[in-house]
Amino acid sequence: MVLLGCQAGKIFLYYKSASERITRWLSWSFLLAVISIILCKASMNDGWIPVNKNLWSTTYVTTLASMGFFILTVFYSLIDVLKIWSGRPLDFVGMNSILLYVGHEVFTNYVPFSWGITEHASHMQWISMNLLGVSYWVIIAYYCYTIKFFLKI
Repeated sequence: MVLLGCQAGKIFLYYKSASERITRWLSWSFLLAVISIILCKASMNDGWIPVNKNLWSTTYVTTLASMGFFILTVFYSLIDVLKIWSGRPLDFVGMNSILLYVGHEVFTNYVPFSWGITEHASHMQWISMNLLGVSYWVIIAYYCYTIKFFLKI
């Protein structure tokens, strides 16, 4: 995973035009997605190497890296190339990342950030709960930014 992150950085450093960077990042994203699909046979558990987060399987790493290259391309295009979004919420979160990490770990089972859904709940219920929890943490990060509170180690 780290080597693929370094690859993304090298592309950013060596290629100066936006089109060269975007083309290469999307190529890496597509290549890694194809590798993941082939290795897991487009199945959750029936492939040669199933996608398994706990073991950090090869398919998990290539799937995550594929999504990372794609998201990097989208953010780069929106923020630096097209200039239609400032990416400001990412600044607020990045300036107090330690506070958000500790807060998430401490309050992970408390009501505004999560609520008592069972493991048999639908995927949409889990996504809704987690999206709402992340939104609360972004609001907390923004509030900390406005009062100039930054947790440092």
